[in-house]
Amino acid sequence: MSGWHNRIYGSRTVSAAGSKKSDVWSLGVLTYELLTGYMPFDANNAVTMRVKIEKGEFTKPRILVPHLSDKLNTLIEKSLQVNPANRFSAAAVEALLKDEKPVLKPAGSMHNPKPLWANKKILMIAAGMALLIIIAVTIPKNTNITLPEQPEPDVSDLNVEPGYKRTLSIDVSNVSNAYIILQNGDRKKLPYEITGKEGENFKFRLEADGYEPKDVDVSITVGRKSYEYNLDKIKE
Repeated sequence: MSGWHNRIYGSRTVSAAGSKKSDVWSLGVLTYELLTGYMPFDANNAVTMRVKIEKGEFTKPRILVPHLSDKLNTLIEKSLQVNPANRFSAAAVEALLKDEKPVLKPAGSMHNPKPLWANKKILMIAAGMALLIIIAVTIPKNTNITLPEQPEPDVSDLNVEPGYKRTLSIDVSNVSNAYIILQNGDRKKLPYEITGKEGENFKFRLEADGYEPKDVDVSITVGRKSYEYNLDKIKE
């Protein structure tokens, strides 16, 4: 059966109260799986698994990984104790893992396989998983973690109006007395603001005495707040 069953079903079986000791049980299962590649209580069905868990029957990790350090071997065996009273506490796990780096047993011969902890990738994964689990088992279960509120984004510079409409300022920079002629025929003195939805298109004419009129076609776009134009003087 899956590792999820080993961790969840197993912790409920050995500790009905669901205390931190059951979290330590899950830590033992996870560490065993990570280091050996197998589940400690492997079975084809839930009944057989329950029997193995209640009896505490699992293959000793050093049979599968001969060069496993004393520290990790102790962590696994103490975490998988059936009786919660004999099992490691969260504080004991933390103290064990904060100690010096695991020391491997010397190899029995030159033909022994390469120690597992010589693999830096596995070392990094194991250290990361251990850190996450330490955090999980040391934080009280009823602790409420409140994230800081995120400030509302400042959209004032976009000139957003109700209905997602935006304003666009139109002006002629080289003439002080210029006008805009709208499509409906209205004549307004510049500067003038037109209002519309994003993507909406506007056509109008700019004119001033003594200058050539200019026909303009603009669209409302995000971030653009104004347009300024120049008019050409009428040639004599």
